[in-house]
Amino acid sequence: MVGAAVSAWRDLVPVKMRAGEADVYEEGANYTSLIRDSRRPDVVKPTVSAARFSDDGGATVATLVNWHSHPEVTISTHEISSDFPHYLRERMEALYGGTSVYVSGAVGGLQTPLSADVPAVDENGDRVLDDETPVFLRDQSFEKSRSLGFVLAEYAQAAIDGADLVTDLPVNVAARELTIPLHNPFLWFIEILGILDYEDDVDVIWDRPFECAIACAVQNIALARVGPLAIGTSPGETFPETLIGREASSYDYGGGFGVFNFPAMDGYEEALDAEVKMHLGLTGDEAGYIVPHADYHAPAHPDFYEEGFCLGTTVETIYRNGMLDLIGP
Repeated sequence: MVGAAVSAWRDLVPVKMRAGEADVYEEGANYTSLIRDSRRPDVVKPTVSAARFSDDGGATVATLVNWHSHPEVTISTHEISSDFPHYLRERMEALYGGTSVYVSGAVGGLQTPLSADVPAVDENGDRVLDDETPVFLRDQSFEKSRSLGFVLAEYAQAAIDGADLVTDLPVNVAARELTIPLHNPFLWFIEILGILDYEDDVDVIWDRPFECAIACAVQNIALARVGPLAIGTSPGETFPETLIGREASSYDYGGGFGVFNFPAMDGYEEALDAEVKMHLGLTGDEAGYIVPHADYHAPAHPDFYEEGFCLGTTVETIYRNGMLDLIGP
């Protein structure tokens, strides 16, 4: 990792940028955003954000693409792959040249392509039709993985080609450290047993009983601005509503669980003044899911899952406030 960073630093060149956004909408798909939210309430961020960086001669140095669903189309196979991002990068490099980088965004809560229809695309990048009717793929396959990558590249291309060329690119990066109470007892135990090899007082704090109870996890977040592009980071899998907000809603889970009321939320991106917004999830220590406090369920609940891999009940509030502090007034 260090070698790659040093190599990239040595190869730096001045660039211009085109950056834009395009919302995925596929008529006829069971989920028009191509994202299935597998946890109530149903909130997705369908936006593909993309940027192209070109040198003084107009040649592409790199493209950057950000979207908000797990790369797990082929989750049930035993083959190792980078799933749909491989095909997205392959297509972007064929379209523009240079090196293409894909980064997952707000995928918590849980955003997935599983059981979501994807327009079939052939190896040449052309949509597959059956008597002028689009063909959709729902089951897991590498064909669906390729198709999703190619379709997302279409939206990334539209976002880039529809954007103005920006030559003045001031760069600003702000960062801060978050101290998050570790409420999850499972994480206490694996830390105490030494399964997690964190450095005391750097990654985990044990001696602040009033602030941390048992312990606190130390995580870092950042907000980078490159001209009209703003890039926020998260140490875990952020829920989309943390970014874009949501309306109040309720859902009847039936049985002994009954109606659960989900309060309205404001997304931190509402305060972010930027033409193009990206969200880089699972940066830093990959600190599990960033579950909103109001959405916590007990272990027996039908939607209980993310809570088992979350630092604690306050993590989303602390993260959201941290991002708002970086955004400023």
